[in-house]
Amino acid sequence: MPVSETLARASTRGLVRPAFFLRLDGVTPTRAWSGIGRRYLPADAVEDVEGAAYVGAGFLRDLPEMEALFMGESTALAFTLTGVDARALALVDEAAGDIEGAGAHFGFAFLDARHALVTEVFWDFDGEVDTLEWSDEPGRDGPTRTRSVTLNLTGGWSDRRFRLMQMWTPADQGRRDATDTAFQHVPSYDGGATADWPLK
Repeated sequence: MPVSETLARASTRGLVRPAFFLRLDGVTPTRAWSGIGRRYLPADAVEDVEGAAYVGAGFLRDLPEMEALFMGESTALAFTLTGVDARALALVDEAAGDIEGAGAHFGFAFLDARHALVTEVFWDFDGEVDTLEWSDEPGRDGPTRTRSVTLNLTGGWSDRRFRLMQMWTPADQGRRDATDTAFQHVPSYDGGATADWPLK
């Protein structure tokens, strides 16, 4: 879904608003979006579950300017969730080892004045989780503390020629095109494996 000039002008005038979606791969995928409450998405090239629930996180900070985001000029994204409690930090500490390296998909869509989706989700960024970090710092006043969790992604934009391919498996590619078998041998590769090219 390329962003047309008409849609861009509508966004500028506040007639439609962008909503951002994040999906982390795994046995149980993690799904979040930039609004409040749950938002249910249809299955598509990335999301393989019909009516998948994306949990509102209000987590969008440290993103590049929207124009740059839409033009695909960033190779890294950071999402920060503030105001978490000590128990949440402990859970992040436990989960970091499992989530780092997981496939990550970031996309956007537009909502109308009634918060209904008026476009499909354009999954524009494919990559992986680089780091999952947390901070717990004393506040400026009294005994308060400032706690936050930051998810750092690295990868590439779908309209770029070169992308992170090392994470792709037959299942990853199958979500995009069930007829493409280009990655069918990936599971049999070992570290340091070589292959002749072109194939004979």
